[in-house]
Amino acid sequence: MQNTIDPIAEKQHLVLKRFSAKRKISLVWRLVWGILLTGLLLLGFYWPIWGFILFVAGMFNYLFLLSYRLSNLEKVSPTDEVPSLGNQKLSCTILVPLKNEGEVIGGCLDAIRHLDYPDSLKELLIIVEDNDAFTLEHLNQFKLPGYGRVVLIPPGYPATKGRSLLYGLKNATGDLITVFDAESRPEKDQLQKAAAYFSRPEDLVCVQSRVIITNKNQNWITQNFAAEYYEWFYNFLQYQSNHHRPFGLGGNSFYVSRKVLIRSGAWDPFNVTEDADLSVRLVRQGVKFIMVNSSTSEECPRRVGAWLKQRTRWNKGLMVTQMVHLVPSVFKSGFGLMDWISFWTRSLSGSFLPFFNIFILFYLLVGHLSPRFTWKASLALWSLFAISLLVMTIVNVITFKRIHVKYRFWQVLPGMLGYMALHILAGFNALIQYLLAPLKWNKTDH
Repeated sequence: MQNTIDPIAEKQHLVLKRFSAKRKISLVWRLVWGILLTGLLLLGFYWPIWGFILFVAGMFNYLFLLSYRLSNLEKVSPTDEVPSLGNQKLSCTILVPLKNEGEVIGGCLDAIRHLDYPDSLKELLIIVEDNDAFTLEHLNQFKLPGYGRVVLIPPGYPATKGRSLLYGLKNATGDLITVFDAESRPEKDQLQKAAAYFSRPEDLVCVQSRVIITNKNQNWITQNFAAEYYEWFYNFLQYQSNHHRPFGLGGNSFYVSRKVLIRSGAWDPFNVTEDADLSVRLVRQGVKFIMVNSSTSEECPRRVGAWLKQRTRWNKGLMVTQMVHLVPSVFKSGFGLMDWISFWTRSLSGSFLPFFNIFILFYLLVGHLSPRFTWKASLALWSLFAISLLVMTIVNVITFKRIHVKYRFWQVLPGMLGYMALHILAGFNALIQYLLAPLKWNKTDH
């Protein structure tokens, strides 16, 4: 299939070509990974010692993920000194990629219009495929600010957010770049606060804003999603920022130098989780990641189908990002040993989870293949499961109180079990989609 990506800066093109997911999603690579994973599973069933080793590894993986939930019991506060908010002279291009979006666009435009920053230093580029009649029809209902314009791009391959952002970057002129989605509602002072961390247009800094969920009280899915985002942005990312360690960026509300972004290769159009991929590229450029004390509000999926689409895409993109960058980033610029470990371990554990879920389930079902270990393994697994439920219930209740979620205590456990089941299913879907449709874009419904 023909690649219709526009030409970009030569250095950016070379970086993209060297560290692109294009090779990792080729049929050959997918066949190799499919055979490898299937072989590991079968070997575990028919070779008892290896099976037990995989079982123990899976148990430790569960414990590792559980330790992160436990760490969220301690509230993390910013420690970095916030720069003084003087007169900023750096211009900023705001990229808003849209696809099949309707009325939700209006709220995003209003929030951008009210950003407390000189209009003369703002540039708004709304990126839309020229055959997306639905989005263009709704855009025509809104008056763009004087610094805003629509960038029409041809439909083509691959149909990803990363591809749209590359077109936007080609048209951008600002010193800084940020991205907002259709549902993003940044706080009024966000751009001003973020720009304060930059003294020059080429500073090696990336500033990430927190993202908070506004429809947290809609149902059990939004409650758990809001708690998950709170733990991620307010605890984990803030902890990483406080200790000057890199972290995975969100898909919007981050601010980075345009020139540094281009040098890093920017977004990989062949990765459906372009924000995770970009994070590694920026770290390798020596960029320092900082959490800024400002938030962007957005709504999360409230239906099971919409949630599964979004999370399947995230899981699939994270796996591909690991395939592309995990080994090449070892002891490279920007990745010291502790930085590398803290950056990758959590996402790796999440990616391993679907594999271990499949293996452990069948390992216990076909216990006659390893009679020495089955009853002990089953006891250990159910004990860990009970402990996990207790810990996660406590963490959820504490988090719900912190973010003012309205809940009934008897509903916490069923909602949490349902959310765990969705995570397991999304992990399975991600593995299947990587093998069968690695570039399938599961658009989030708003």
